[in-house]
Amino acid sequence: MERSPDMNGGILWSWSRQGASVRWRNQEELTLLGDTMGVSAASLATAQHELENVKDGFFEVVIRWTKPRLLVEGSVASGTVRRNVVDILRRCVGEARRRIRVIDELEVTAPFRPAHDGDLERYEIKATGNVVINGAGNVVGAGKDDGPRIAMDSVGERTRPSSSNLDVDRYPSISSEEQPVAGQIFRFEVALNATPDAPDAEPISFKDVPGEWQVLDVEVEVHSSRLVFENGANRRTIEVRRERTTASASFSATVKSEGDATAPLEIVAMFAYANRHSGIVRRTFEVKRVDATEARAGTGPVASVNLVSAANADLTVRIVRLDGTGNYMWSLIAPKGVGMGTPSREAMTNLGTDTGEYALSLLRECPGFAAGRHESKLRGIGETIWAASPEAFKALYRDLRNAFGPSFPIQILTDEPHIPWEMMHPDGESGVFRPDHLFMTHPIARWFLRLEGRIPPRFEPGSIASFVPQYENDESLAMALDEGRWLTEHLGALPQDATYKGFTDFWSVGIPADPVAVLHFAGHGDTDDAGVAKIKMTDDWVSCNDVHGGVDLGLRYGTFVVLNACRVGTGDYRLGLSSGWAASLAGRKFRGILAPLWAVQDECAAQVVRKYLEEFIRGVPLGQAMLTARAGRRAVSATPYAYVVHGDVMAKIERAATS
Repeated sequence: MERSPDMNGGILWSWSRQGASVRWRNQEELTLLGDTMGVSAASLATAQHELENVKDGFFEVVIRWTKPRLLVEGSVASGTVRRNVVDILRRCVGEARRRIRVIDELEVTAPFRPAHDGDLERYEIKATGNVVINGAGNVVGAGKDDGPRIAMDSVGERTRPSSSNLDVDRYPSISSEEQPVAGQIFRFEVALNATPDAPDAEPISFKDVPGEWQVLDVEVEVHSSRLVFENGANRRTIEVRRERTTASASFSATVKSEGDATAPLEIVAMFAYANRHSGIVRRTFEVKRVDATEARAGTGPVASVNLVSAANADLTVRIVRLDGTGNYMWSLIAPKGVGMGTPSREAMTNLGTDTGEYALSLLRECPGFAAGRHESKLRGIGETIWAASPEAFKALYRDLRNAFGPSFPIQILTDEPHIPWEMMHPDGESGVFRPDHLFMTHPIARWFLRLEGRIPPRFEPGSIASFVPQYENDESLAMALDEGRWLTEHLGALPQDATYKGFTDFWSVGIPADPVAVLHFAGHGDTDDAGVAKIKMTDDWVSCNDVHGGVDLGLRYGTFVVLNACRVGTGDYRLGLSSGWAASLAGRKFRGILAPLWAVQDECAAQVVRKYLEEFIRGVPLGQAMLTARAGRRAVSATPYAYVVHGDVMAKIERAATS
């Protein structure tokens, strides 16, 4: 038990069954914390006592104070335990001096994780008849020892519904006993541990692992703009073991001495299992220019990204920022591409320190392209983007395209938000047979590498909530109103109150009891001079800054968001209309976002969204639905080229299988 008056990382209380670590608070600490939060010490003491009474149902629970929110995250044994924890916290802050919102990010993972300290032991119960999990997550009602054996998952495993396969979680880390020295060899290790080495560590997930697994071969690939590796020395395989300790992977490279040799050295490690991207981790080390007489460990934050790419993408493109000088590493995964392209599956590119300016120079005039003349101009832009991609990508894409045709799915994972790589068009020297824009022939989608949280490969069935403002002073968009009516008549969309309060309440305090599959908006959209994306309701603008910690619609239902931001008259392209919304919404667990790069302005926009939703609602995967909608209207205007879809390219609407 720890007794410390501080809140390291904002942690108020924490509990971990894996490490049997507990953080409760003594009376003095509760008094100090109460003063900080505006909550009475008595209320905190009562909440702590009530949490102790239900802790048997915890696996890992962390409660953080992040003004003005109380965030509870982790995993518990049942829905009852989850509700109890949230209710305890809401009662605790109910009489606070200022309003405090309780944010529930707990996951129910029992009965699949055991209560034991050993890492990878198999947990089995002998019982007859039914085995019942009570409200605290304990197994009760077990009978004689000669009954059937019911196997529970090991720590870090989650059984997939109606499947013998598992999702296996591990915590990535980068460490070294040395401090990097400019011009010298630096040795470090990358590990995948069954337990976290910090309270706020995030795991990465390996999907669809056979239930009887013993060893997983996980490919790890490391990059840094400050390190020089020998050929192939930045790739290793980690054998993740179920029953024994997993050995880390060792790397060594030379620290570059040119430039600012003492600038921090950042290392990025990326992981893949069965040709599927599984996540990344970063760590920063301080560098010495001269020989260090006494080695010491690197310092700096460790940031893991728990991200799962599309299960069936034939080409996964990872574009990873390496530093602040515009260096990006491209890393490619192509299960069907053995022997294709160049020997290397990675390459460095540099587009300058401001990729936003690069995108702006390409797309500035796109909103004003005249119908009938747009295709030639957009092909020119697409070929310019193609020329900016590395040779390793061009060669691999050429060979895949010529071998398998133009329709294989592509997943882009990137922390570069501005450049529409989906728009690239192979040029006449590419060797690609009958080249076209990638997003006009391939199902394709992108996601943010730096966002934490998984991208589940499906969406829950549910309603379509449609917000279509009817503006005053003749500002209403006839196409947007027609779009709303069509969705209501043909897809059963439910019209909503298109005011600022109606919209912002809907995704926060007024979330419907029944699942919402799609949140739809059609109306005016723009970005302000600061690059903040916004959409206009009947009485005010809603911006991506309104996506705060209380926006729980995505967390609850994984809702797909369609923002059909239109504009009267022509205007210049501005940064952030699509990427600003996508980054904000994905951070609140919305599983997909469709928005245009620029504010579209004609009837074609309504046609694209109608066709997309018609396909998506009937179960067509996200990437294929967008391809059908986009390609079908490409000759009409530049509008179909504007849309970017964020999410898992193979995700679709389907009901969760039941155990």
